[in-house]
Amino acid sequence: MKNNRFPATHMVTPAFRAVCSKHDKRQDPVKGVPNRQEFQRLIELSLRHGIALDIVTRVCNKKSTGLQTGIVREVNPHNGTLTIETPEGCKILAASSICNIYAAE
Repeated sequence: MKNNRFPATHMVTPAFRAVCSKHDKRQDPVKGVPNRQEFQRLIELSLRHGIALDIVTRVCNKKSTGLQTGIVREVNPHNGTLTIETPEGCKILAASSICNIYAAE
């Protein structure tokens, strides 16, 4: 018996093409940082040796920035967060909100 169905596996609909062309919603957390290697180096130094960092973050309205000073205690790549220890206590920062990182003086 012959299969008279149209081979739908060979057809790509515009809706399917639109879904496939969308990028992954997880964006690179260090995309906005000017120098990715410097970002990574400072994070690793803080994790391993306890160097304090000044982390500039975007506040929720994205027009103003905030400064957090502390030591990085944990990096969670699955959630895209950094846990830093500040004098006020531990804080969790979203990596996507980080504008820049400097070594604290």
